[in-house]
Amino acid sequence: MATNQNSSTITGDVKSRIDKIWDTLWAGGITVPVTILEQLTYLFFIKLLDDKQRHEESNAIEFGYELENPLFKKGEKWLNPETNQEIAYEDLRWSVFKGFSAQNMLHHVRNNVFVFIKALVRRVVLPTAVICRMPCSASLRLMCCSR
Repeated sequence: MATNQNSSTITGDVKSRIDKIWDTLWAGGITVPVTILEQLTYLFFIKLLDDKQRHEESNAIEFGYELENPLFKKGEKWLNPETNQEIAYEDLRWSVFKGFSAQNMLHHVRNNVFVFIKALVRRVVLPTAVICRMPCSASLRLMCCSR
């Protein structure tokens, strides 16, 4: 009789990659599984935002129009409200900071990228949640409402 393998089992290269990320975060001092998942979610989110804008930029070039209201404004700086330092919007893009050294990336993501995401969520998601009277999820509450 043949055994039925679970089709949702992660194996091979994908499992190896996930294990490597997990080990890296664990070695960096992030040992609570929920926190690891939360950090990965924020990184996936910023990557999706960057991918979306890269696609929009490509379309703008191909069809000859100027991109309106880009999230990552080329040549402009974002003021980090927690440090009062100006950070180039370009440096907040996944495609840019993924090339930083490990130490620089950790510092930049922790002190700038996550702050940028929090500010973005406060500006875009929370007003909508208030209007719709929808409660924030635990992750959003921790990310947006902590001061």
